[in-house]
Amino acid sequence: MFCPSGSIQITAVPTKLRYGPELGAAVAFGDGQSAIVSVDELAKLVTEQSNPGNRRKVVRAIVEVPSPRLREGIMFVDTPGLGSLTKRGAAETLAIFL
Repeated sequence: MFCPSGSIQITAVPTKLRYGPELGAAVAFGDGQSAIVSVDELAKLVTEQSNPGNRRKVVRAIVEVPSPRLREGIMFVDTPGLGSLTKRGAAETLAIFL
């Protein structure tokens, strides 16, 4: 599973899923550093449970998936919920669409 889901806020960092020839993930941090990570490692960086309040300062996460549907130009974005009891993440979610 690329983006975990649950009844409480799971996502701490907006995560884009787009086409790529091979399964892979990349993250960028607020200090300008970036890293290629495994999809398993990605969950430790973008979930509220493993990175509460985005304490690791991840500013961007991208997962590339070799999916024919995504190859057509579709991109999915998993965002922190806007209607969640947890208010953290709302600014990041709104920034994607504004």
